[in-house]
Amino acid sequence: MDYINDAEQGIDSNIKEILDNISYTKLISGGRLDVTITATALPALTNCKNFLIQANKNNTGDVYIGVSTLTTSDYVAILSAGSAMSFNLSDSTQVYFLGTAGDHISLGGEGNA
Repeated sequence: MDYINDAEQGIDSNIKEILDNISYTKLISGGRLDVTITATALPALTNCKNFLIQANKNNTGDVYIGVSTLTTSDYVAILSAGSAMSFNLSDSTQVYFLGTAGDHISLGGEGNA
């Protein structure tokens, strides 16, 4: 009987160790951000890998997405009003945006707790 109890405890401790090392996925909100005519880095979202940027449906202009050298003629993507894009990246601050002053984007992501 002791052998069975020892084996069960060994299994229980292995399961506990596995469960302790699992990172649970959660949604992370970066909030609503004001668009300006100057390239601005996205805020840092801790422990986030998958990002979603959505242009506000009431925007009056396009939002340009790119890197630190972003301009309206040198960009990675354009978001029209209401459109969205997602990307996998470990550091959201590497992504910049600019557009019509007074427009907005929403930022969210998925990461580990």
